[in-house]
Amino acid sequence: MANIAEKSDFQSPRQNVIDFLADFTAETTPFSAAKVDDFREILRPGTTMFITFLPGSDFEDTIAIAARLKKEGLNPVPHLAARSIPDAAFLDEGLRRLRGEADIDEVLTIAGAVDQPLGAFSDSMQVLETGLLDKHGIKRIGVAGHPEGSPDMPDEAIAAALTWKNDFANRSGADVYIVTQFCFEAEPIIAWDKAIRAAGNALPIRIGVPGLATIKTLLNYAKACGIGNSMMFLKKQAR
Repeated sequence: MANIAEKSDFQSPRQNVIDFLADFTAETTPFSAAKVDDFREILRPGTTMFITFLPGSDFEDTIAIAARLKKEGLNPVPHLAARSIPDAAFLDEGLRRLRGEADIDEVLTIAGAVDQPLGAFSDSMQVLETGLLDKHGIKRIGVAGHPEGSPDMPDEAIAAALTWKNDFANRSGADVYIVTQFCFEAEPIIAWDKAIRAAGNALPIRIGVPGLATIKTLLNYAKACGIGNSMMFLKKQAR
């Protein structure tokens, strides 16, 4: 029998966290990222880090944090929020700088949580149709998935958009995948996956999972993101 003291599987708590997150992606805002001295201390090299773009944010901050994350050995994936993009020229320049300053080759396209578009784009499909992602060599593209629906779109429109995105993936040759809105129960995700597969979806799916936070914070996130019935599960835990 081996001496337990000689085993090498005893690690620091920090290393345990790094190992646990080895196959996960993470998400941050520029504001939250500024609170972390160096992501290399908590994440494995090459970890994908999505960069949220909140309404009213400055895209300069997205570019800056993407460059920093790349320098720290991560794979930064900025959100392109369609309704917050003024025009195609702004998008073109933003992508040019993201490629040049942060060497990004992957983005997540979303509509964005604003009622009125800032400019020419009202949904992510219009962003994809510009051809600018292909122009700048971005061939890995995330799109939004909504297991519990969306407060901003009827279910029929969501289904039509997903069909369009499957077609876009086929004709563009881009590596397109779905990133879901987070839920608090597995059942809605399983049912949604079965439904969209039956309807013809062939895009791979990444499941969104909320990170460590207080119940109050999670409820605030859920309300802001339009989480559906699974939010009732969380409310029960708060009692």
